[in-house]
Amino acid sequence: MKINYFYHGDCINILSNEIDERSVNLIFADPPYNLSGNGLKWEGNKTGGDWYMVNEAWDKMSEGEYISFTDSWISACHRVLTDNGSIYISCTYHNIAEIMMALKKNGLRINNVITWQKSNAMPNMTKRVFTHSSEFVIWAVKGKKWIFNYDKLKEINPDRQKDGSEKQMRDVWSLPLVQGKERIRGEDGRALHPTQKPEEMLKRIIIASSMEGDLILDPFMGSGTTAAMSEILNRKWIGIEKEQRYIDMAVSRLEKIKRGGDMGKNQHVVKTDTGWGVRGEGNSRLTSEHRTKNAAENVARKIAKHQQSELVIHGRDGKIQDKDSFGKDPCPPRDRKH
Repeated sequence: MKINYFYHGDCINILSNEIDERSVNLIFADPPYNLSGNGLKWEGNKTGGDWYMVNEAWDKMSEGEYISFTDSWISACHRVLTDNGSIYISCTYHNIAEIMMALKKNGLRINNVITWQKSNAMPNMTKRVFTHSSEFVIWAVKGKKWIFNYDKLKEINPDRQKDGSEKQMRDVWSLPLVQGKERIRGEDGRALHPTQKPEEMLKRIIIASSMEGDLILDPFMGSGTTAAMSEILNRKWIGIEKEQRYIDMAVSRLEKIKRGGDMGKNQHVVKTDTGWGVRGEGNSRLTSEHRTKNAAENVARKIAKHQQSELVIHGRDGKIQDKDSFGKDPCPPRDRKH
C-alpha cells in the first residue's frame, strides 16, 4: 500500500485489492451524483459567470446500476476503515437515499447529515421550483469509539456567542461555491473539474474526525482537495481517481502547495478583526483564520515546515515579534558521522 499517492483506476478494485484492511482513519467521498445527460448551461450569467451543468460519462448510470455501484464502493470503504474510522459522503437530494441505505446495509452508523448552505448558489433557471442552494455531507462511523475533536471545532467555528466566546459547530455550514483563486481553471477560463469542493469544508471534516499523522483516503479524488488539505493539516493521504486528467491536475496542485503556491512562500501570522490569520507572503488572501493566536501559529508553523520556508509572527500592533526558519537540514542523517 502506498501512502501520499494517487492511485489511477477504479476505486472499488483498488479499495478491494491495493489498500490494507482496517488501515484508513478517515474517508471523504464525493461520488458521482448521477445527474449528467441534459447538457444544461447558462452562458452570459451576470451574477456568477457562465454556468455549465455536470455532463460527464462517469456521471451517467441507470437507477439499478447506480444503486449497485453505491453499495459496492461503500462496502469496499468499510473494509479499509479502522474499527473507529469515519466516512463523510457528499451528496444532494438526488442520491442521498441510495447512500444512506448503502451505509446502513454495510453496518455503518449515521451520526450527522451536514447541510452545506451555498452562500453564492446559482439562480433558479426554470422558475418552477425553489432555488437549489444546498447539498449534504453524511457523516457515518464504524464502531463506537469514533474520533470527534469537539474543542478544536469550536475553536475554528466562525460563528460566535453574543459575548464573543466559542460556539459549538452546528450541522449547517454556510460556505460559498469554489470561486476566485481557489477554483482551478483551464486556459479557456472554465473550471477544470465540475464539482470541486471548498477547502474550508475539507478542513472542518479532517479536523473533526482525525488526528495529526492519521491516514485520509478519498476514493473519488477529482481535483485533489482532500490531499491538499491533508498535506496542510499534517495528515497522510491516499487518492483514487479514474480519470488521468484529474490526477494530473491534483499532482500539479500538490506540487504547488509544496512550493508555497498561492499561499506564499513565507507564512505570516497576523491579527484580524475577528481573531488571528495565516497569510502567505505577498498574498492578500488568508490561508486560514483562527480565534486564537496559538492556533494560527501552529498551522503557520506546519505549512512553513512543510515548505521549508520562514514563519513570521506579528504582534497586535502589526510589528514583527519573532521569526523562525525551516530550511533544509544542512547535515542530513545519511551524511552525519556517528
